[in-house]
Amino acid sequence: MDDLDMAVMATLLGAPMKPAGRGLTPWDNAARLIREFAAAGTFTPPPATGTATWFGESFTVHPDGGDGSSFVILRLRAGSNGNGVEGNLETLKPENFDESADAMDLARALRAGTAPVGENRVIEFLRSAKARAAFVALAPTTGTSMVLPGDPAVFLRAAGERVLAIERGPSGSSNRRTPLEGAGRYAELWRIP
Repeated sequence: MDDLDMAVMATLLGAPMKPAGRGLTPWDNAARLIREFAAAGTFTPPPATGTATWFGESFTVHPDGGDGSSFVILRLRAGSNGNGVEGNLETLKPENFDESADAMDLARALRAGTAPVGENRVIEFLRSAKARAAFVALAPTTGTSMVLPGDPAVFLRAAGERVLAIERGPSGSSNRRTPLEGAGRYAELWRIP
């Protein structure tokens, strides 16, 4: 599969409007992650023993120009019949305020490289819950990215301790005259020990 054209991707959303880490909107974070993704290296999956889990935040830019954020989970495991690695990316949907607060605390702690303070139910959930989305074989692209094929495909790269993911979205919208080519989901995740 062809890799993303990062020269084109970098032009789609523009530069973040505010300095990194200070009041960025989901659109700003998506623009930041496109630039970080372009500089990131090849994602090398861990040895396939059990299921490895990453957790983080995703920033979505919708075809109508709206944006939003959510929490995401990336799971990888040994492929069927021992062939390669397979995985999935799915959204974590907290069911109440406490779960949302735990998810935000965990994301902040992982970003800072520290442990969350106190008991965190999201960590317990991530270690025990079964995946809802189907697992697909992780494959190389013609460039730096690895990809979880699908509709849409999820492109993965490594940036230090993080996994960066880009899932291109549809560009058309019924209430927008011009297509928004930067529509999609842009995520940064950290491995759960």
